[in-house]
Amino acid sequence: MKKFTAILSVLLSAVLLVALCACGSTWGSIKAAYEKEGYTELELSEEIKKSLSIRDEDIEEADAT
Repeated sequence: MKKFTAILSVLLSAVLLVALCACGSTWGSIKAAYEKEGYTELELSEEIKKSLSIRDEDIEEADAT
């Protein structure tokens, strides 16, 4: 029974790893679709961040969502 559980956990881990890697590779197509619709991605300069009182942590949090 221990051997079966070990094999099952290794297989499930491999499937999970493949599934998570596959999700990360779609960013290029998502970005292209948004750009096709007319949206653009811009980077804020340090001067603008200071004038808006935006911290790097706030930007990272917004990027994560």
